[in-house]
This record gives sequence, C-alpha cells and structure tokens, in this order.
Amino acid sequence: MSLLRKPLIFCAISLCSLAQGNEPFPIVDKAAQQARDMDRRAILESEFAAEQLALVAARESMTKAPTDDTQANLHRHEENVKALQRELARLPDAKLLRVRAHAAGTEQAVDNRPASSMPPPAPFWDVYRRGASPTDSQPVAKELP
Repeated sequence: MSLLRKPLIFCAISLCSLAQGNEPFPIVDKAAQQARDMDRRAILESEFAAEQLALVAARESMTKAPTDDTQANLHRHEENVKALQRELARLPDAKLLRVRAHAAGTEQAVDNRPASSMPPPAPFWDVYRRGASPTDSQPVAKELP
C-alpha cells in the first residue's frame, strides 16, 4: 500500500500546483497604483525627516560623549538616511535628495575657490595628474654597440 501512496501524493501535489498556476495575475488600475505610490512616498518622506532628526541628535551626543555605543548609533542613523535616500530615488519621478542634516553649531568645509583657479581635469591616461614632461615627447636615442 505504501508503494502506491507515494506516487498518489506526488500526483496530487503536482495537480494542485498546476491549478494554482492558471490564476490570472492581479492587475491594478493606474489611479490605484499612483495612490499607492503617493502613500509610499509620504511614508518614506516622514521616515526620512524623523531619521534626519535622529541623526542630528546622534551627532550632538557623539560630540558630548564619544563612546563606541554613540559611534555605532551615529553610524546606524547615517546608514538609515542613505537607505531612505535610495528608496526615495527609486520611486517614480523621484530625484535623489541631497539634503544633509547638521547639528547646531557645526561648520561645513566649503571650497570657496573660484572655478577658474581649479586645476583642469586630467586626461584619462593621466590618473595621477603628473602631466606630460618635456622628455616624454622626445624620441629615445638608441645606443650603438
């Protein structure tokens, strides 16, 4: 009896999986999907704002008492902000948010040099920005034996 039971169970399972595969995939109309996208965006933006506030608080606590726990907490909040930025960027018609939260009283380093004083971009073959030397353009002299 057990020899017939195993193939019978296998056939029943395969028939159930075939019956489930014939169901049509659910289709959502455009208005409903846009409403869902708007809800998702609102949720992500509120989480992003809350996480930025938590990041500011973590930076303040890090300046007051730098310990391993506060450093781990700060890193966690920074990674959460980056992850939320990526999620918001994946949404339709989304632009990457380039907002940075800074604790009160902290200073940002800003490059105040005018664009003309910036060095020109290096050619793609000059990755170390060494530039061409005058000896590079001269042919190499062959030594005679």
